[in-house]
This record gives sequence, structure tokens and C-alpha cells, in this order.
Amino acid sequence: KKQADTQLPLQYTFIILTPLLSIGMDGFVAFIRSGVPTECLVSYGFSVVLGVLLCWAAVVVRMGVFLCDRFAAPCASGLCDYLQSVAIFLVFVVAIFAGVGIGAGSYTRGTGPAFS
Repeated sequence: KKQADTQLPLQYTFIILTPLLSIGMDGFVAFIRSGVPTECLVSYGFSVVLGVLLCWAAVVVRMGVFLCDRFAAPCASGLCDYLQSVAIFLVFVVAIFAGVGIGAGSYTRGTGPAFS
């Protein structure tokens, strides 16, 4: 069995993302109900909900599955196994925070960066 056979189907990726999208939509509805200006709604909807919580999170989930499939193989020593797992985790966390930082930056700068 090749390692490429263990890829996560796209449908399962979106099932994993449903709690994140629910949180994003909860914030979006709260903004609507509180009377936030339309520009802020559009910026939040595109940069945070679509950009970070849907697109970037899907990329990060699929990247995490790839990293685990590709690099989480047993090593000769137990310490090597732990270091390998920590390295995979750190790459995953850095990717998450990079996307959140970019999304937050585009949200706070208005609708122009939110569409890019």
C-alpha cells in the first residue's frame, strides 16, 4: 500500500471544518444583529469566514494529514519518534497562526485586502 492511498477525501475535510464555520457564522450573525457597518460585514465575511475558516483551514487540515502520512514513520530510537511528532506539530501550529495572522490583517484593513 502506497502512502498516497491514505489521503483524506475532500468531503471529510469539510466535515472537519463545520465547527469552525459554525463559529465564524455565529460571529457574522452577531455582527449583523448588532448593526455593524456593511463594510465591516463584507470584510469579516470574506477574510475571516471564507479566507481563514474555510479555505486556509482546509489547506492546513490537508497539510497536517500529508505531514502525518509522509513523516510519521517509526525511527530507530524512541527519542527520534517524539522529536518527529513535535516537529510535525510545530509546523502545523505555525501554518495555523500564519493564516490567522494574514486573515486578521486583511480584516482590519478593510474590504480591499479582504478580497485579495
